[in-house]
Amino acid sequence: MEQSYLHFLQVLNGHPVWTEVVVFLAAFLESVAFIGTFIPGSTAMFLAGALIGAGSLDVWVTLLWAVSGAVAGDGMSYWVGRRYKAELVTLWPFSRHREVLEKGKAFFAKQGGKSILLARFLGPVRAIVPVVAGMLGMTPLRFYAINVLSALAWAPAHIIPGIVFGASLQLAGAVTFRLSILLALFVAVVWGVVRLVRLVVSGGARWSDAVGSGLTKWAAQTDNRASRLVLRILVPEHPELGALALAAGVLLAAGWVFFGVLEDVIAKDSLVQLDASVYHFLQGLRTPWGNAVMVAVATVGSVTTLIAVVLAVTGWLCWQRRWRAVGYWLATTCFSQLLIVAIGIAIRQRPPAGAGSSAVAFPSEHVTSSAVVFGFLAFLLARQLRYRASLVVTSTAAILVVLVGFAGLYLGQYWLSDALGGVALGLAWVALVALAYAHHSVPDLRIGAVLPLLVVVLAVSVGAQWRRKPQPEDVQAAPQTQAFTVTKEQWQKSVCRRLPAYRADMEGDQQEAFTIQWAARPDEIERRLSDAGWKLPTPRSAKSLLLLISPNTPVMQLPVLPKLSNGVAPAMEFVHAADHPDARLVVRLWHTEYLIGAEPKASAAPLWIGSVTREHLSKTVPLVNIVRTDLPASPRKESLTHLLTQQGQSAFGSANAGDCPALLLSATVSR
Repeated sequence: MEQSYLHFLQVLNGHPVWTEVVVFLAAFLESVAFIGTFIPGSTAMFLAGALIGAGSLDVWVTLLWAVSGAVAGDGMSYWVGRRYKAELVTLWPFSRHREVLEKGKAFFAKQGGKSILLARFLGPVRAIVPVVAGMLGMTPLRFYAINVLSALAWAPAHIIPGIVFGASLQLAGAVTFRLSILLALFVAVVWGVVRLVRLVVSGGARWSDAVGSGLTKWAAQTDNRASRLVLRILVPEHPELGALALAAGVLLAAGWVFFGVLEDVIAKDSLVQLDASVYHFLQGLRTPWGNAVMVAVATVGSVTTLIAVVLAVTGWLCWQRRWRAVGYWLATTCFSQLLIVAIGIAIRQRPPAGAGSSAVAFPSEHVTSSAVVFGFLAFLLARQLRYRASLVVTSTAAILVVLVGFAGLYLGQYWLSDALGGVALGLAWVALVALAYAHHSVPDLRIGAVLPLLVVVLAVSVGAQWRRKPQPEDVQAAPQTQAFTVTKEQWQKSVCRRLPAYRADMEGDQQEAFTIQWAARPDEIERRLSDAGWKLPTPRSAKSLLLLISPNTPVMQLPVLPKLSNGVAPAMEFVHAADHPDARLVVRLWHTEYLIGAEPKASAAPLWIGSVTREHLSKTVPLVNIVRTDLPASPRKESLTHLLTQQGQSAFGSANAGDCPALLLSATVSR
């Protein structure tokens, strides 16, 4: 899927005219009634901006196409509403979704003419407001004046961020590329959190209504102690029914996730394998700039920041004389620490190498504490607010918690399972306390100035910690694997069997076999392979990736797409012509923790593990060069010996090492 997506982007990059057409169609279709709900026009505008930043498209031409498409789409929707007016409710699909039209009418009645401008940036009513404007008789002159102005604001607002992103890719090579991946992950995490919160809150409200109706009907038809209790709780005047139902649902879901993660951690199941893959993958994205940003993000969940928030909220509650709320707040935040320590002592999962010896692995203390503090604070505030405002507060709290967890994963402070377990445990604890809080109907709080107070507390705390000189515990260097020196006899007899036999993808599934173990310095490997006809592949860059859409490009000139093993990219890659003009052999080598040779270490050579795969050029998609890996991917052991063994190095294939890969040792290594 990733390879197909990459090819698609490169096709657009190499055909600017068609790209402009795509921009127009995306902007147009996003504005058409009903269809626009399912068209990711904003994403298309961002990608177009990225191509502008990379120098592939003209900024003014692209903006013109985007504005034209947006104006035309809204214009078409307006014409449909003006043409059919009241008859529209009898036509499909409007006849089956009349509530959408009613929502658009309510929005138009409330906002008037400026609804055309506002709807351009609001997904739920984006494509229906122009239809309503036509139905309700808005004059064409007034509509098109606002329509054009809204399009002139909408197109740059979505394209300019893409321009900045695309331009940044041209600045600093691999460092910026890693930052770009990190930024994309960041945006994806934030978007996913917001969507999940909206789904939980809106779905929870519908679920609570349905469950409440069912329980009320059952209780009315039954006369026992349980039914009478249900009727007392579910009376229509009960103000906390929704909160109780939502808290119960969150408690069940979070508890299920926590115990599922706990089971995998104890049993060392598949999630533990994913831990290592995610850890190594994120360590490969480490850059000084990324470290600085992530340290700042991590301070949101630091002990200093959380204590500051707890004290600020405590003072606010005391000022309002809400003593019962103070008790719930302090009990929630303080007792959770005892729970974290108890579980950490019982589980004793080994933390990552960069976490420090004092770190509690499972669950993550920082993530759990952040989930408890920000989660219960969001509960206190959201129950006093209207739906939309409560959604903003809840989403903000969720984003803070998830970003704290993401920053810790990036900095190597804990495993993915520690973060997931921490979030689940924190949410379960918050939901449990929220059930008691809502059931006892604690008096309402006056929010007043608490939101500005919290913003100031967070800004001052994070700013003060960020400005000080970073400490070693803040930014751990990407950990270095400890090296073990063994002799070639030990390698041949036992060590060769300890190393992985297959490349593992991010989910831990086995891919192609590791068919090479090679003890040599990197410069020796490059020299020996060069003597045998191997070459360094075309470096991966924006320019070389365009070769993927260049007709008649030899497969040997195409860049080698990266393959990860447990999240780690190969340290060395080489290509060799195969037995067909459209095929090639690719060597990928990864570091291991072993050195081969006699003591001292200075005379030993690093041991590499790798694979030789055969790839062929597939042209099933016109104008696109797709490189596919053959199955079986690796040549036979005898073929490897023929391809890789040259004068000055020897291959070990004796009987007691027959189940090992091809073992290669440079002649310059001490014996």
